[in-house]
Amino acid sequence: MHKMINLFGAGALILSSGAYADNTVEFGDAVEGGIGYEWTVNISENGSLEYVGAVGGKSSWEPEFTDPDRGWTHTSDWTSLTLESAKLVTIELYRQQGVTYSSTDRETGQVSTNTSGNCLHPVISVYKGIDTTTESEKGSFNPAGNFWSTLEFSNIAYDIAPDATKVMTTLILDAGEYSLNFGGSNGAIYTEDNAACFNGLHGFRAKISAQDVPPSL
Repeated sequence: MHKMINLFGAGALILSSGAYADNTVEFGDAVEGGIGYEWTVNISENGSLEYVGAVGGKSSWEPEFTDPDRGWTHTSDWTSLTLESAKLVTIELYRQQGVTYSSTDRETGQVSTNTSGNCLHPVISVYKGIDTTTESEKGSFNPAGNFWSTLEFSNIAYDIAPDATKVMTTLILDAGEYSLNFGGSNGAIYTEDNAACFNGLHGFRAKISAQDVPPSL
């Protein structure tokens, strides 16, 4: 992972049965090179799966950065998504309380246990492709468009209403590879006066649902 953290209980909960069990989510990067992905998801059947993690509250909108690269590459979470066939895909991202993780001090190597904050204003960014070629990641990226990667921007979902705790997007996606970025827009809502929500890692719960594309679409 980019962040020096490890999620406890990071094995994802897969909400499926029967043939749906072929849909999988793993905590880790299945490919070498390119962007470092925290999660690997493969979907071959209709169904849903969920997983939890923690991201920086400002990871999709850092007020000290300049447009268009407002996101943090390393404090947001990246999911590589592979679809075996065309699907109508719904991606939901919720604020999640009580996500526990361990962090490692880069200088001393000391490991500590932490519980994520509960202030996330979720952001979903969707890109076509999986990046396996970028040799040197930059610290910032564009969550609402193309950037230094080989990925092709597709869609963004966010809500900066003060009481927003969930965002979702539904897309018709062809068979192939996609990248999902999960982050937070807290930097557009809070200031240092509310340090607990402005700074630090905050928990999320992601749900990805897939179904056959209706003939009418």
